[in-house]
Amino acid sequence: MKKFFWIIAGCTGITALTILGLLYKNEQWRKIFPPCPFFKWTGIYCPGCGSTRATYYLLHGDLAGVFRSNPLYLPAFLFILAMVIFPEKITVRWYWGCLVVVILYWIMRNLPWFPFTLLAPSPLR
Repeated sequence: MKKFFWIIAGCTGITALTILGLLYKNEQWRKIFPPCPFFKWTGIYCPGCGSTRATYYLLHGDLAGVFRSNPLYLPAFLFILAMVIFPEKITVRWYWGCLVVVILYWIMRNLPWFPFTLLAPSPLR
């Protein structure tokens, strides 16, 4: 059953990434990928805001675009990858540390002063 789950998850992920890579710049993505509900309802950026754009830029090899969209995206991606590859090496301290970083990032990206405004997601270019 566990193997079946990973097969389904992998196929779903590959399909979503393919659709994102092909359709995102053509505005057809809005029919498939919904906007951030937290931002839509509150007007406040969540830690994940800009991640769809960051994934698009990562698929196209634009690391500057990834950073403009969500500066925490690459470190989070690498941490999740480390959790999958080396689960026994990730201790409880890592999880608590990540939680603190995410909360601080969430607060800082919503502050209206420079340089914190650089943490807000940039529009698609």
